[in-house]
Amino acid sequence: MSTSLNFGTIDQVAYLTDDIESAINAWMSQAGIGPWVLYKGLNFPAFYKGEPTQVLMDVGLSYRGDTQIELIQQHNDAPSPYLAFFQQKNLGMHHVGYTTDNIDAVTELASSRGYEIIFNGGDETMGRYAYVTHPQLPGVFQEFLEMNEMLQAVWSDLKEKANRWDGTPDIQVVQF
Repeated sequence: MSTSLNFGTIDQVAYLTDDIESAINAWMSQAGIGPWVLYKGLNFPAFYKGEPTQVLMDVGLSYRGDTQIELIQQHNDAPSPYLAFFQQKNLGMHHVGYTTDNIDAVTELASSRGYEIIFNGGDETMGRYAYVTHPQLPGVFQEFLEMNEMLQAVWSDLKEKANRWDGTPDIQVVQF
């Protein structure tokens, strides 16, 4: 594979669910992945296919080794890359994510290779992100997330906790 197509290491695998708390409990009890942080009531302003949107969602995060597992449950009908999947009850794996130090450079690289940016947003505090898709990879989303110091610290802490996790059910809920 040409290195010009290499977006880096897949750092995240994301899944859609219609019951995030049950999904987290299943991931802990059946897959041995935990502990979890559950962010409830996130209200993300973003752009979907170039148009403004506001997605209300819950997000659960945990780690297995260096790979982040992300669970997503959307709670409103705002246009997003999640909505059609939810409406069709197409739950399960949704996208893979790559972290980057320069989202502008990686999205420019993706665009030069025929990828379309379908969802993007974020800010300097929470990190900027972009979801892309390619016509030869229908239904496959890839996310680029620009890391910053705050995000790196939060994720490093969660990864460290996961590496020490003893299997006891553990969900830290953060309400927005």
